[in-house]
Amino acid sequence: MTEKYRYRQYRDGDAAAINDLYADITGRTRSLREFDWQWLHAPGGRGEIWLIEATNKDGATDLIGHHGIMPIRFSRGEENLLFGKTENTMLRPEYRKRILYPRYERRFARVYEPRFDALFSTVGPAAAIRLRRAMGYTFSSKWVRLQIPTSWAAEMVFAYCICRDKLVDRERRCRGSSGGPESGSLARPGCGPLELRALNDSQARCDPFFDAFWPQCRVGHGLTPRRDREDLDWRFWSNPNTSNITLVSDERSDEPGYVIIRRSNSRPEEAVIEDIVPCNADAEKFYRLLDSALSWMRSNKIYWAGFTTTHESCASNGIAAGITGRDLLFRTVVRKIRNDPVSYMPRKITATGSSKGLDLHNWYVTPLVFEGRAS
Repeated sequence: MTEKYRYRQYRDGDAAAINDLYADITGRTRSLREFDWQWLHAPGGRGEIWLIEATNKDGATDLIGHHGIMPIRFSRGEENLLFGKTENTMLRPEYRKRILYPRYERRFARVYEPRFDALFSTVGPAAAIRLRRAMGYTFSSKWVRLQIPTSWAAEMVFAYCICRDKLVDRERRCRGSSGGPESGSLARPGCGPLELRALNDSQARCDPFFDAFWPQCRVGHGLTPRRDREDLDWRFWSNPNTSNITLVSDERSDEPGYVIIRRSNSRPEEAVIEDIVPCNADAEKFYRLLDSALSWMRSNKIYWAGFTTTHESCASNGIAAGITGRDLLFRTVVRKIRNDPVSYMPRKITATGSSKGLDLHNWYVTPLVFEGRAS
C-alpha cells in the first residue's frame, strides 16, 4: 500500500526509469540515446523534466508519473523567443483516481513558466490535451491534416474516393473551398518549378546553404520556430529516430527556400512534408516551393505527401491551411483527411511572453514542432 507521494526534478541517471514508464504507458520503446537527444541536447537547452514518485511502507520508491516541457526556439522577425512544448505527460493508470494530477503540474509550472515566452501542446491522448484547459491553455487553433497527391494516378484514386464516399457535393467540387477549410484549389504558379537539390541528412548537416538562410530570411517571417542550422540539425539531421530528404532551392534561384520530407519505410510511395519554408513569407513563394517539391516527389516515385499545419497558418497573412492545391491542368487536389476528428493546438502565453506583446494567433507551425519520432 502506498504511504506517500513526492515530486522532484530530473536527475542524471533517471532516464532508464523514465523510458520504462514511457514504454509501459505508450507501448513504444525509447533508447537512452533517443532520450538524451530529445530531452537533454536541444538548442533551447535541457528540457523541464518533472517526476512523481510513490513511496511504499517498505521504503521502496516507484516512478508513477512524468511531466515534460521541451524547449523549442521560436522567432518573431529578428526577435528570439523560447517556447515550451508539453510532452510525455503521463501517469500510471492505477494512480489516476488516487492523486489529483493537475495540482502537481501547477507546482511544476510555477517553477518553469518564467523560463518561457509561451507554452503549447501538439498531439496526444485526448485526456492529456483536455488537461491543458484546466491549466489555462487556450484552444483557438485547429490542426489541419492534408494528403497531397503528386501524380495523375494518385489524383484518379482520390477522385474515385470522393465519388465513392460522397465526401463533397457537386457544388463544392465545382466552386472549390471559398466557404471553408475542407478542400480547395489554387491556380498553377506563374513560373515553372524551382530547381531543387536533394540532400541526405549527412549532406544537409554540412551544406553551406543553411549558414545564411535563416539569418537572412527570418526578418520576413512572423512568429514561427527558428530555422538556424543548429535547430534543423537537432530536429531532423541528427535525430536518431528518423532519416530525411532535404530539398534546397539555393542561391542559384531567385526564390531560396527548403523542404524537408520523410519517406515512409513501409510505403515508399508516400512521404510526409516535415517542414517547408520559403525565404519570402508570401503565398505565391510558398506555393511555388510546394509545387516544386511535389514535382520532385513525383519524379522520384512518391505519389502521396502528407502535411500538417494549423488552420490559421500557411505561408503568411493567416491563409487558411485548407486553401491549398493546384489547378485542373495539374490534376492535383489537396484535401483535409476525411473523418479526422477535430483536434486543437492548445496554447498559453506566459507572463514573460505577455510583456513582449505575444498573442495566441498567426503562428506558422509545421511538423517541425512534433516529437520527432517516425510514428
